[in-house]
Amino acid sequence: TGPGTGMSGATGTPTVLAGSSFTGSVTAVAWKSGDDANADGQPDSHAQIAANAATPGFGREAVPASASVSYAVAEPSGGASGTLTGTSFTSFTNGTASQPLSWSEVGILNLFAVAANYLGSGQDATASSAGLTGVGRFIPARFVLSGGTLTNRTAAACSPASTFSYMNEGIGLAFTLTAQNTSGTTTTNYRGTFARLALDATGLGFAARDTASGTNLTSRVDTAAWTAGTWGNGTATVTGTVAIRRALAPDNPDGPYTQVRIGIAPVDADAVALAAYDFDADGTAGNDHAQVGASTQLRFGRLRVSNAIGSDRLALPVPMQVEHWSGTGFVANTLDSCTTLARASVGFANWQSNLGACETALSAATIAFAGGVATPTLAAPGAGNAGSVDLRVYLGTAAGTHCPSVGGSATANTSASRSYLLGRWNSTDDDGNANTNHDDDPTARATFGIYGTDRTSNRIIYMRENY
Repeated sequence: TGPGTGMSGATGTPTVLAGSSFTGSVTAVAWKSGDDANADGQPDSHAQIAANAATPGFGREAVPASASVSYAVAEPSGGASGTLTGTSFTSFTNGTASQPLSWSEVGILNLFAVAANYLGSGQDATASSAGLTGVGRFIPARFVLSGGTLTNRTAAACSPASTFSYMNEGIGLAFTLTAQNTSGTTTTNYRGTFARLALDATGLGFAARDTASGTNLTSRVDTAAWTAGTWGNGTATVTGTVAIRRALAPDNPDGPYTQVRIGIAPVDADAVALAAYDFDADGTAGNDHAQVGASTQLRFGRLRVSNAIGSDRLALPVPMQVEHWSGTGFVANTLDSCTTLARASVGFANWQSNLGACETALSAATIAFAGGVATPTLAAPGAGNAGSVDLRVYLGTAAGTHCPSVGGSATANTSASRSYLLGRWNSTDDDGNANTNHDDDPTARATFGIYGTDRTSNRIIYMRENY
């Protein structure tokens, strides 16, 4: 006998921790002719000998008989055999011996008992060839987290690596989970349906906290981009992307957060959990999560584009600045030398005066920021082409058109995929309601060769002093 006799499948109960002790019993029973229909001297397959009467004299012989137990893995199919201990039974009372056994693996066992060469007869007293089927189900004792890394601004692929991420921006996480038995050995049969920890956001139990300010950020962990991994031979190498959202509407800026820790607390369907935790995400009752990678900084960001004015005979610099909330106001984010914008994400609209469509265009295909600042230039439209054009950086959903080159045809914009840099630039949203969220693309006006308000009092449009 053993736990869970007749067990099958990966969800049945009871459960036994792999490597822990469970009680096994071996009983010597009397022969019944119906157990050996083919008269080969052995119990037939599936013979129900457990119902036979016990033989209380077994084990009282002059040289006491003993029995040994062997095993085979019933499930998972093709599973590792592991190690079964406690298989030698020597002390029988009234024909029965019981003692602790343990199995090092995950799954379900079939057990077989035999008293070899009973009384020196050369004959073995054995169980039916089916033995005791469906013993278990055995599950891991714990999970162990290792190899955790955190990559800021993962989509931006910063080099050198960024020391911060913006709120709403993807943060890359990578780690390894290992299912272990009570001795700390990997349970390689924790795979397929027997791997009952889902590697999705729910199963992994993400949390975040800024330990510098004591702010619990768990409710703002965004796992929409997370993709579930897979288990193989008791190990799962997991990679994915999370983000820490801006505060819910109205998304008033907050932070910066300087010691943000992100962790997991996985629990599978059998309540198997991590072996240890190293940080307290909710600030109560001690550690409740295991940190993945190093701590990081988190900033509320926005992109500012300023108006520009200059000669129609010269290239026109357009000031741009990536900013973050300092706690009291927005300032240049001097740590940002990674952000880039594609020319195709900057829309041109509302061409005015003598400036015709695509008579100017951004000179470079890519706008790169250094220390939070970039100054892309618009090509000079030339004399006689004075006028203005409105610029809009499409950080989220793209619309409108851009000019790929001077004299080229207007082409549909593409999104910069930088929605984490949206700001609150308009007093009202598109629906006319008060704008309470930072959800606006930055806009600016570039003006060539237009000077003064009355065109007479101030005719200087460009001046350089010589010394």
